[in-house]
Amino acid sequence: MPYCRAITRPGTPSASLTISLPFRVSWSYERNLRTAAAAYRALTFRGGLDVTPEAEEAASAMSLLEERRYRYHRRIERNSNAAQQAKGVHGLRCQACSMNFAERYGHLGAGYIEAHHLRPISSLEEGVPVRYDIKTDFAVLCSNCHRMIHRTENPADLNAFQEIVTASGRQR
Repeated sequence: MPYCRAITRPGTPSASLTISLPFRVSWSYERNLRTAAAAYRALTFRGGLDVTPEAEEAASAMSLLEERRYRYHRRIERNSNAAQQAKGVHGLRCQACSMNFAERYGHLGAGYIEAHHLRPISSLEEGVPVRYDIKTDFAVLCSNCHRMIHRTENPADLNAFQEIVTASGRQR
């Protein structure tokens, strides 16, 4: 005689499913069967496995189409040597979170850090040269901190950003 077990959805004693197997099952296997039975009930309750036009439309909304295009943008150029000089002065450790790419990624991260201009580009006049002090006008930040400092109210305020990073580290 096969081993029979009624599987009932919690809270609804009338809705049960009886499974007949030619062998006894362990408790963990029974839990898996309960999960499978619940999934089966949910699928059949929702109309089964037939693909409806609505389901196809929802699935196509989850995918996207990309193509390679070229666009021309106006770009404000900054001195490319400034970043190298900032790395030389401030080192390769993020001044906000203390992350070092070489320690994190080995040889792949060696020598990598981003330079952040503490004087906003919006404060510069077009065509007017500005002299920078590498030590006071730049900070070195990891990619995440660089991205996040630009989301703050004042991206030039490194101390305020360091406080945010420190405070969020304490909340973990």
